Amino acid sequence: MPSSRDAVTARSLAAVAICLAPAACADRAPVHIRAFLPTGVPVAGLEVTALPFNPDRLLDSLALRAETPRPEFRDLEESVRGYRRPEKGAPQESSPAQWRAVRDSVVRLARELSRQDRRASGYRESYARFRQLYARYTAQEAERERQLRGLFADDRALAQRATRASDSLRAWEREAYRNFPALADERVARSGREVARTTTDSLGRADVHLANGDWWVTATVPDPDNPFEEYRWNAPVRMSAGLPLALPLIRANATQQWRH
Repeated sequence: MPSSRDAVTARSLAAVAICLAPAACADRAPVHIRAFLPTGVPVAGLEVTALPFNPDRLLDSLALRAETPRPEFRDLEESVRGYRRPEKGAPQESSPAQWRAVRDSVVRLARELSRQDRRASGYRESYARFRQLYARYTAQEAERERQLRGLFADDRALAQRATRASDSLRAWEREAYRNFPALADERVARSGREVARTTTDSLGRADVHLANGDWWVTATVPDPDNPFEEYRWNAPVRMSAGLPLALPLIRANATQQWRH
């Protein structure tokens, strides 16, 4: 009958054998990232960063210790959050086909005039026709520009408010978060792991290999339906036993925030 020591030794050798098997007891594994917009369209070229610490927690702690509180723009944030560009369509002075027809006629007639002899009998009539078409074209362009200015007037007004607020908010962040880079480096060094970065392909896919432990995967993409908003991810993942993980970056695990 084997002794208890032999049994322990046998179990230890079995554990070593298991750890030597491919992919078992590995110290790192891939995270398969798939990024999609709320519409289901894949996010291509998305820069993804995996950090061995929670950046939001660090930023929150720095904000609490800031000399002045974070500026608040509740009315503005509510306006930009609910903003949707008016679907008023293109200017209606003339149809796009009519506008292109006049433009093409101007270009064609100008080309013909450049090849004609100015002393020819028909040149004066052709030039008069060119001037009439060009006047019509410039009038259409002026009207289109006027209507476009009116079409996006609300956009510009909101953008100006957002720009002024953004300037003051960024000034506060520069002061409140000035120690973030040094503190982040300390946390990375303390973890004994390296920051990992990757970029999604045309199908919104990317793989990043991470060591065992806790990670936070961060990324930001503009909201295609709202030029003042963006989607931001700070998704926690826990790697263990060298097992791969699938991480979707979708609306459900994103935070929608004001782009400042």
